[in-house]
Amino acid sequence: MKGKMTKRMLGCLLAALLFLAGCSSGGTENSNTQGSSSSESMSTASKDESPEAEPVTFPLKEKQTLTAFVITPFAGSNGDYQDNWVTSILEEQENIRIDFQTCASGEDGKTKLNLLMASGDTLPDILLATKWTKAETMLYGQQGLIIPLNDYLEDCENWNRLNEECPARLGQLTMADGNVYSYGNTNETLHSMYQARMWIYKPWVEKLMGGKMPTTTEELYEFLTAVKEEDPNGNGLQDEIPMTGCIADGSWATDPTTFLSNAFLQNNNILSNTNAVTGAGFVVNNGTVEYQFSKDAYRDALAYMNQLFKEGLLDSQTFTQDTTQMKASVQGETPLVACVASGGFPCDTTELRLEQPGPYQDWTVLEPVEGPDGVRLAAYYPVDYFQTCCGVVTKDCDNPELAVKLFDLLASEEWTLTQQFGQEGIGWEYVEEGSSISGGEARWKVIDPPAYREDGTGGDYTSLGIDFVKNIWDTDACVLGNTSELRLGRYAKDPSMNSEGLLYSFGNAYSQYKPEDSTVLPSMAYSVEDAKKISEYSVSIGQYANQATVQFITGDLDVEKDWQSYLDALNSMDLEGYVALQQKAYDAYQESFG
Repeated sequence: MKGKMTKRMLGCLLAALLFLAGCSSGGTENSNTQGSSSSESMSTASKDESPEAEPVTFPLKEKQTLTAFVITPFAGSNGDYQDNWVTSILEEQENIRIDFQTCASGEDGKTKLNLLMASGDTLPDILLATKWTKAETMLYGQQGLIIPLNDYLEDCENWNRLNEECPARLGQLTMADGNVYSYGNTNETLHSMYQARMWIYKPWVEKLMGGKMPTTTEELYEFLTAVKEEDPNGNGLQDEIPMTGCIADGSWATDPTTFLSNAFLQNNNILSNTNAVTGAGFVVNNGTVEYQFSKDAYRDALAYMNQLFKEGLLDSQTFTQDTTQMKASVQGETPLVACVASGGFPCDTTELRLEQPGPYQDWTVLEPVEGPDGVRLAAYYPVDYFQTCCGVVTKDCDNPELAVKLFDLLASEEWTLTQQFGQEGIGWEYVEEGSSISGGEARWKVIDPPAYREDGTGGDYTSLGIDFVKNIWDTDACVLGNTSELRLGRYAKDPSMNSEGLLYSFGNAYSQYKPEDSTVLPSMAYSVEDAKKISEYSVSIGQYANQATVQFITGDLDVEKDWQSYLDALNSMDLEGYVALQQKAYDAYQESFG
């Protein structure tokens, strides 16, 4: 466990040092206003150079090319954007070619991009996805390496439509200097807003609880104890695992501590996720920003989880195993696991993909349980329209208007679906009848491919003469206009045997326990100087609190004896200063967009 946590802390520290090094490079001594004025002047000059030029409309009359850099969530063939069906469709239908000069993944991709930005070399025209923080984005803007998009966005149809349909969008995409440097990625997914789910094996609930789902921490304790002691799989062995999860390899919401702690206080922090969670550890109480991990209620949550751990009800492998190991215990031939934390389905979904009955029907989500003081909340994650900083135009782009209009084209309904499913009529189509995943009237549907690839990466269209390394763009590296209305208009033959339909129903169930909007810290922009401090605090305080959480649960730290020492350590790291910076940014956000 120590090895895993130390490695994670070192990774975060390195990322912070790289960012701080970038902040010390040329141009950072200018004030926000000076940086903004310089960038805006360049933007205005670019737009005014050819006042007689016709506005950009698609499809283009003549083929044009934009060079691009993209950071995708996956490596290898999954990250290929050049040999890609979507890229080909874009060139064929809209007469614009994208030359992906670099297609990289993860932190390695971000390092490559930051080195390129500092190299002085000619930059690609556009950066499709960067994984930059807001502070990094604004810093590059102040240095003149990327340009403000404000003027170019004024007459963009989909930009204005999305800002009207998604009220929080413009505020999240506007930096502290008043500029918009990233078009953003709109992906309003209900089940992702409630991703910290706990799954429960229904046959054992029937056998041990008469079909009654646990609704309180005490009832959950009783169920887990029965799983451990009463041999529900009937093999004569005490091999059942009451509850499991993993935090070791950045898996999606596989941390059980998030679900469990929300029976004691509001907490959206996830130990397993690679991407940082907005406002992790913070809540807003009547306009005052507070840090949850120093409260007595969090100590009570840790004490409850420590009890589960000590009694073998919370799997001891939770804090050391990886996803593969966790899935092996969940998906084995003999049922072993009663409860498992996961953002996605914990079981095999082969039949679900085909909308047929299968093992997935034995699993459902356990709704949030109520703690001893009446707290019963779901961890809530508002849509982050900034996400991985998608849709950026660099200083070396000769035609910024074309670049921004391309982003706006991609954010249209048609191209939002095309980026995710391929060509209309082959990968997806509009429909005029049938039920949607939410039970309403369907507007569009995914067309089943002729076959599926053996490696499980998606549809196989080779029989139609369509053969690319990758058929779609990755969702985290797109410029999407995926509003809730569009997503929920997807056709489902039977929502109860459709993955999106089931995930919607599970998200809807958790939404009953949503915390008040006013208590959730929004995705905010900071000044460059404040962002440097926030980055330092997130490494020192944030990582320390995460590590201590694990140690309190496993017993390496004693909840009673070591709690005050833990609080003293937080204070010595200047927790007060951390909270004050968040309060400053929150007040500014409320003044501008609240």
